[in-house]
Amino acid sequence: SFEDMMNMITTSRYGLWVDYLKYTFTNSPLHLIFGYGLGAYRITTYSPHNAYISMFYQFGIVGTILFIATMVMIFISLKKENHLKIHKAIWLPIIVLALVLCVEDTIFYILFK
Repeated sequence: SFEDMMNMITTSRYGLWVDYLKYTFTNSPLHLIFGYGLGAYRITTYSPHNAYISMFYQFGIVGTILFIATMVMIFISLKKENHLKIHKAIWLPIIVLALVLCVEDTIFYILFK
């Protein structure tokens, strides 16, 4: 089945991801909009092992949008002042970090546990 295949590929993290997203979308609309707060692990004692899902669960839609907007504004500001020159060689670590955050959320789990 699809779920078995995804669990095999993601070392059984797919089930955690689905549980966190179901819990976020099926409970109070306020939790969907504003999240459960930093360090909130109501579903299980296990981390979702995905920084993006963890951020969405803890910050909600509003917090996630604000976080992304802040990152975009920092890059735009640095780009305008010519302090940030993103060369092709710099894109590889950025892409690797973005992919690592798909399977690990140590930033949220360690800092806010």
